[in-house]
Parts: sequence; structure tokens; C-alpha cells
Amino acid sequence: MLVDYPTAEAVRQGKARYCRFVDTKDWAGLAALFHPEAHFEFYDVDGAIEYRFEALEAWLRGVADFLAGARSSHRVSNSELVLRDPDTVEAIWAMSDRIAFPRVGAEPARWLKGYGHYHEVWVRHGQSWVIRELVLRRTLFDLESAT
Repeated sequence: MLVDYPTAEAVRQGKARYCRFVDTKDWAGLAALFHPEAHFEFYDVDGAIEYRFEALEAWLRGVADFLAGARSSHRVSNSELVLRDPDTVEAIWAMSDRIAFPRVGAEPARWLKGYGHYHEVWVRHGQSWVIRELVLRRTLFDLESAT
């Protein structure tokens, strides 16, 4: 079913904040975008699961550790939104990310460049729309040394 404009815009604004909060490392702001019982899955380009988190706190800790010392830029576009019921929206977003990791010891600095799709379930939680399920399926992934 088509999503009404106010709901679609609330979900789109939430996803925009997701990208900004990850890139600015605003972990409290990021946490507020998720349902307390959210779960997360991340798949590589071959479809194998790389990471699974069943708790929001564990995922936030993993993201913070992964991005420690790094600079990132996340982008989403081409939202596909479907209303499953009055309180549930399924969303698919095309995504790209670029992450610059600092030099560590003798290892050179590295760049991660990735593309794929987020598959998400957003639910109404009080007066807000929040993410209940986040799945990232990579289609391209490149990790290279910075020169």
C-alpha cells in the first residue's frame, strides 16, 4: 500500500538523520532513531552474513568501535516505501559509504568504498517512527590503501 506523505517524510527524515548521526558520531542521536528491541544484519557481496546484532547497545558499540578514529560519509537514495499496516513501513534504500581509516603502526591508511541496499522495517513508537529492523546487503565493496 502507498505511504501517505507525512509518514513517508518522517521516515525519509529519520534516515537522513541516521546518515548524519553516523558520520558525526552522535551515538545518542543515532540510538534515538531505533526501537529498543531493534536487530541488525549485515551481508557481504556474496550474500554471506558478516555481522548480526540482536541488541541495540551491542550494535552501537560495534559501530562506534569500527569508526573510532575514522572519517565517514554515508548516502542513501531511491527510497522504496511500502505501508504494511498503519504502524509499519518497509523501506529499501540504495546506499553508498566511504570511510577513511587512519594509519595504524606500519600499516598505511585505508579507504573503504561500499555500495548496496538497506532493507528496513520502521514502526510507529509513541509519536515517532523508528527502525525496528535494519539489514544491509552489499553489492560492491572495496578496501584499499590510501596513497
